[in-house]
This record gives sequence, structure tokens and C-alpha cells, in this order.
Amino acid sequence: MRLVLFIPMLFLLPHCIQGQNINISGQIFDSRGEPLLQASVVDSLRGQANLSNTYGFYSLSARVNQPIILKFSYVGHVPQVFRFFAHRDTIINVFLAPQTLDEVKIVASKAALLDVQQISSIVLNGQTVKMLPSLMGEADIIKAFALTPGVSNGNEGSAGLYVRGGSTDQNLILLDGAPVYNPNHLFGFLSVFNPDIIKKAELIKGGIPARYGGRLSSVLDIVSKEGSTNQLNGEASIGLVSSKFSINGPIVKDKIGFLLSARTSYLDLILLPTRWDYNSGKSSQFFGYGMSDLNGKLSWKLSSKDQLYWSFYTGSDQFRINNQSYPNLQQGTRLNWGNLTTSLRYNRILNAKMFWNTTVYATKFNYTNQFNSREESSDSLIGRNLFRYSSGLNELAFRSQLDFLAAPQHYLRLGVDINRQRFFPRSIFKETASLDSLFLEETQERIRAHNLSLFAEDEFKLSSRLTLNAGLRLAMYRQETSFWRFEPRFNISYRLLHNLQLRAGYNRMNQFIHLISQAGLRFQNDLWIPSTSDVPPQSASQIVGGLLFKTQHNLTVSLELYHKKTRGIIDFSEGSSFLLDYAKTYRELFTTNGTSTSKGIELFLQKRSDKLDFSLAYTLSKTTNLFTNLNNGKAYPFAFDALHNLSLSAIFTASKGWSFALNAYLRSGFPVTLPTAAIPYPEEAGFEGNRYVFIYTAKNNARLAVYHRGDLAIHHTKLKLNNKSRTWTISIFNFYNRQNPYHAQYENVEQVRVVNGVAEVSTTQQYVVRSFLPIIPSVAYAFTF
Repeated sequence: MRLVLFIPMLFLLPHCIQGQNINISGQIFDSRGEPLLQASVVDSLRGQANLSNTYGFYSLSARVNQPIILKFSYVGHVPQVFRFFAHRDTIINVFLAPQTLDEVKIVASKAALLDVQQISSIVLNGQTVKMLPSLMGEADIIKAFALTPGVSNGNEGSAGLYVRGGSTDQNLILLDGAPVYNPNHLFGFLSVFNPDIIKKAELIKGGIPARYGGRLSSVLDIVSKEGSTNQLNGEASIGLVSSKFSINGPIVKDKIGFLLSARTSYLDLILLPTRWDYNSGKSSQFFGYGMSDLNGKLSWKLSSKDQLYWSFYTGSDQFRINNQSYPNLQQGTRLNWGNLTTSLRYNRILNAKMFWNTTVYATKFNYTNQFNSREESSDSLIGRNLFRYSSGLNELAFRSQLDFLAAPQHYLRLGVDINRQRFFPRSIFKETASLDSLFLEETQERIRAHNLSLFAEDEFKLSSRLTLNAGLRLAMYRQETSFWRFEPRFNISYRLLHNLQLRAGYNRMNQFIHLISQAGLRFQNDLWIPSTSDVPPQSASQIVGGLLFKTQHNLTVSLELYHKKTRGIIDFSEGSSFLLDYAKTYRELFTTNGTSTSKGIELFLQKRSDKLDFSLAYTLSKTTNLFTNLNNGKAYPFAFDALHNLSLSAIFTASKGWSFALNAYLRSGFPVTLPTAAIPYPEEAGFEGNRYVFIYTAKNNARLAVYHRGDLAIHHTKLKLNNKSRTWTISIFNFYNRQNPYHAQYENVEQVRVVNGVAEVSTTQQYVVRSFLPIIPSVAYAFTF
């Protein structure tokens, strides 16, 4: 393992001993003291350009005793220019003030038109997400990424993330460095990420750098805002189903800042009358739902070189339904799920060439499904049953990374990841009681696993036109047996013209954990398990290439082609069920060693100006899965495979505080499994009317109709004193009320006709298509203070 890190250092040694170069480095902040990530630093004389990292750190090389002109800029902020002579390594921290509304202009210079770009990467911020039309007025970062090529949210209304044919568990979703294992609220209609606290969200779909590991399809890296260290700020909003509140400010001025944000739903209050009717006997059923989020962050500036951050998130959902089928029989179901993450991060500017960042994090996910029934007579208990199923996992990890400007042409990252995981695949408790007996049964499964990863990554300029990011990750996973995996990665970009760039990338990924999820039941039956001797790790190799074109008029065109091969995927065995097969071990529920093949072409156009933010995304793709023990050993389409996927987004800023936003979607229908034959039940089965049983011989053998939808949003913002604002938002989901197919199947439909006074019952086969979400208008009010 030492050799893995030693070889890159030998390669860079000739460059490290150069003595005629010095380094200019530091951090870039806004006026509130919050680090600005991906702020631009341009050396106007030498034509160098760089972007700040997540913590605002930048580093450039320069010549000793030569004039230096550095321009620091960030969208929505006033640029600053520094002119000086440097005699030694120098640290410069920069604070950029926000622009007023009449100053905001987006200008691109030739030198910065094609800064180093991560291939297959999309970056969004919370403010952009809040401008987009949304379902029930709830802005969502994951739904926003569905407007970019190669990304789907799955079924209508879902906040799932399916990237280039991958499943939801194949995405590494990070919140301030800590993984989130279940990003869903409200049965998948909403994600757990409150846009009010998001500073940046980056989705990397291909050419994934070596510093990321553990998943196959993508990395979604979400960084929350830091609290201001010089003034108190806040914002709040009231929507159709939830309200949000955020506040941030200094604890110790110019030294310690905090951020606190909360979100909660009030569906329970809306549904309260149904509970009153149930308790009074006017109704035989009621249900309730509650949701909550709490985010917090502390940032402590220990010195001009040292920074400490502590972040946490906790969120939960509670769903319950009670019904009274008979006068003396009561039944109830409860579903609870939630996440808890916390991370402590320390970073330090060691010198003008080195930046060190260390993170310790813990994350937890748990899910519980409980069913109970109670039957009693007027004076005694007849019977009581309780069935509780739970699943979950927790993880504790340490991560350390050193960013090192080893030479003017080389930017090196070295690091280590260590984590310990504890899985609770299934815990089942049963209780049956009657007047004279009590029966209890409990089954628990617990598994421990450990992971160690080392990585080295070097971004170096081979010439003024050619840049290469090459890396290697060595991963070891231990559970029952040890798995060792090497993961080479590279990205290469060649500037054909000052505004045209040719790019390519390759990544080899391994995933040592698996998610099995019952088809059609969505996330509430998710079960996470580790790789073992009989459940090998998943692996994927992806190659991607394309062109990036930018103009001085802020038009960006990206064209990419990709091919991805995935091995070791798992799926439910035919006929298996979470709840019905509770007596089986979790390993008996699924089949292993499947393969998946994904390929596609992605086109992305973006146009940005001071009035219009426009994007158009088109994806032509195909994904198939293959299992020896499923579908008669034949390949079948992935559940969310769509040949064509087109999306459009436009945000127009008018005068006097008005802005308008439009989203439009058009894609091929998703696969669906339909029967290939139907035979009548035998007469001895006791069914009247010639009922039919359907025969299924192929998986995902048909497709739903074409899906299309349009969403609108209207915002009106009124500025108050001290740049405070009040905003009204009207959002219309599916504004032309398209009845999109959500599910389709053949059903036995009974028909009754009267002949000579005698009722005759007959059964026919009928193809039934169900739609889900009609036109849904919503209104929200937000204000800052």
C-alpha cells in the first residue's frame, strides 16, 4: 500500500525541486465570512485559471520577482483585482461583496471560458432550485437534477435518483461529507434536503475522481451553508404541506458562526378531522402523517489558517393508519423511518502549497413497519396480534485528505478513508395473545463490516492545452472474508480552441453494500446488506467522452457518449416477499451475480444572462439487466429504462420583482410486465363467472405510453430595507392536466346482466391503466429577516 502512494511522489519529484516558482494561495469568502466554492481566480498575465474548493481554498503558481495580476470573481459578487510583486510563497485571503441588482451582469472573458471542468458533472445551488416549479410548492434538489441529461427520478412524483441506468443504492449521496442512506420523505415524493441550507450540490455521473468511492453510478455531494460570522440573518416560508425556518449568525463576531434550520409538515393537522370522526365512531378508518427535518452547523475560525466545522442532520417520517373492519375488531399499521448524520471537519492551510482536511462522521438509518390488531367482546379480550419488522444500519468513519500543489503543473490529492459499518437487515417481533395464552417470538440479524481505502489523485497540465486528472484508489472490505480492489480513474481534456474542449474519462468502481427492495413497494421495504463470501461486491466500469463548447454570450453546449458495464447486481428472487417470507433469512430472498449494460448519448444546452436562465437536456439511452435465474436467463429492460428523454427548463427575470419559470418533460414510457396468456380457473376452484389466471412469461415485456408534463411557477419578490425580501410563489404542477400512465395491468372485471329476471355474472379480461398526479396548484410565502 505504501508503494501505491510512493510511485506518484517519485513521478512528481523532478517538478517539486524547481526553485524559480512560488505559490499564491488562500481562501475566498463572501462579505458574511462564508467560504465561496468554485470562485474563479485568474492570473491575467500568465493565463492561468483556477477554482476554489469546497472550503474556498485556492492555489496558483507564479514566478519570483515577476509582476502578478490576480482577478477574483464569483457570480453575483463584485470582482476584486490584486496587483503586486511576490518574493516568496504568499497567502492572500479575499472577501467579495455582493452586487446590487442593477450591477448584476454575467461576463465571460476569453481566459476563463474553459476553466478545468469535471466531465459528466452538474452543479446546482439552493437558490436556483427554489426558483423552479415544484410539486405542492416543495422545491427539491434531487428533482432539479432530473432536468439534466442521464438522470431520472423514476415514477411520477418520486424523488428517486436513477443515473445512467443505475439503481438508487448505486449513488453516493453526501451531506457535508456524511453519507445519507435514505434521502426520501413523504413516500419518495420529496427528498430530505432542505434547499434553504444548500450552498452547492454537485452530481458527478462519469469519470469519478479517485477521492470518491463505494458506489457505482454517481456521486451527489451536497455542501450546506455556513452561518455568517458578522450579522444575524434568517428566512422562513409557508407552503401547502410544510413550513420552513432558518436562522444564522455570529456566536462570536468574526470568529464563530452558526446555522439552524427546521422543516415540518402539517398534514397531521389537515387530517385531524378524520381522526375525530374515527374516535367518535362516525368513520371506520383514519390515517396520519408527520415529517420533520432539523439541520445545524457551527463554523469556528480558529486562526487565519485553521477552520473547524460541525454539522448535523436529523429527519424522520411517521405514517399510521387505523381501521375498524368489524364492530369488535381494530387494526392498525405504523411506518417510521429516518436518518441521523453528524460530521466534524477540520481544515488547515499548512503553507502556500498544502491544504489539509480531516473529517470524522457518523450516520444512521432505521425503518420500522408495525402491524397490530385487537379483537374484544363487550367484557373481555378475544385476541391481540402484533407484528413488527425493522431494518437499518449505522456507520462511523474517519477521512483525511491532503491537497498539495506539488509543482506548477501538478495538483496532488492524497487521502485515506476508514469506516466501520453495522447492519441490521431484519429484526422481527411477533406477539399473539388471547384470554388464556401469550406467544412471543423475536428474530434479529446483526452484521459488522470494516472498510479501508487509500487514494492518490494528480491533476496536471501536460501542456497549455492538455490537462489530465489521473488517480488510483485501493479499497479493502472485510466481512467474513476480505475483498481487495484496485480502482483506476482518469479524466483528460484537450482544448481544441479557446472555447472548445475535447474531454474523456474512465472510472472503475466497486460497491461493497447492496440494497434489496421489493418491486412496487418502494423504499419502505429497503434492506441494506454487506458483501459476503456468497454475495460478492458489485463492480462497474464506465468510459465517457465528449465535447464542451462555450461562447462569450454565455451559451454552453455539452455532448457526451458513455458506456457502462456493471457486474454483481442483485434482485429479488421470483415469488419472494419481505413480509410473507419473514421466516427465511435475508440471503434467501434474492438472486445474485446479475449484470447490467448501459449506453447512451447526452446533449445539454445552457444559456445564461441577466434576464434568462435556460437549459435543454436530451438523452438517448438503453439499459438492460441479465440474471441466470430470472426471466428464463434472458436480458430484460431496466425498470426505469427510457429510450428518449427530453427536458427543458427556463427561468425568466422580469422587472419590478417578477420572475417566471417553466419546466417541460417528454420521455418514452417505462417498462411494465404484462401477461402473455390467460386461462380460466378450473370449475372445482369454486369461482363463478369464468375467472381467469394470468400467465407471465417475460419480465418488463411491454411499455407504458409516452410521458409528458409541464410545470409553471410565478414569483413576485418585494425588497424591503437592508436587502430583506418578501416573496409570493404560485406553482402549478402538470398545468395542462396530462393523465400520465403510472401503472398498467390486466385485471378480471366482473360484468352482471339480467336475463329473464336472473342475474348472470361473467368475467372479462381488461387492460387497466392508472394515472396518479393530476394538475396540482400550490402557493407559498417566504420572507427574509
